[in-house]
Amino acid sequence: MKKLDLHVHTRFSRDSSLDLKLLARIIKKLDLYLAITDHNTIRGAVVFRKNFKGLRSRVIVGEEVKTLQGEVIGLFLQEEVKPFRDVFETIDEIRSQGGLVLVPHPFDMFRRSRLRQDLILKLKPDIIEVFNARTILNKYNVQAFNFAKKHNLLMSVGSDSHFWFEIGSCYALVNDVSSPKALLKSLRKASFYYKRNILKLFTAHAFSKVLKTFPKIKAWI
Repeated sequence: MKKLDLHVHTRFSRDSSLDLKLLARIIKKLDLYLAITDHNTIRGAVVFRKNFKGLRSRVIVGEEVKTLQGEVIGLFLQEEVKPFRDVFETIDEIRSQGGLVLVPHPFDMFRRSRLRQDLILKLKPDIIEVFNARTILNKYNVQAFNFAKKHNLLMSVGSDSHFWFEIGSCYALVNDVSSPKALLKSLRKASFYYKRNILKLFTAHAFSKVLKTFPKIKAWI
């Protein structure tokens, strides 16, 4: 079985300082498979797979795309998806590349980037994130789980890591991540592991806020 985290950011996201070399060491140490899903870019995933060829099979090229209606994650992307467009147009582009559509943190009321519930059903996403380790109030994760279960939607979990100490906080145990079809099949039988660490949670949010407010700090880290 493979430990899979479908929501990880690197320093190619403006609110993350996670270095790719450090990420490579963590992947080896924790025996992880993951999707690098930087905000509005696939550069983090592409550069990682280019520089760490021995770990290519462990990293899915993804992107957390900001649309006019909220955020969606594209997985198994071949090209970067342009942000700030209609969500239906964005999803069409993801699927035209043979990619999968994942809706992250759908019920987190602290995130203005979440998609509306009625819109999620219209989009018919491939996967719903039912546990996000960065969601401050766990009741929103519970709501996402109940929503996915009610509507028979495929579930996943994501650490939403922006810093090294967040990685490994949650993952799905799956058989195969080699292709979109294999991943969907594996998630149907997956089991999930997750834990909440309140100190790490608030520390991570505080660090991300600092990076957003003072982006030049990243050059010193």
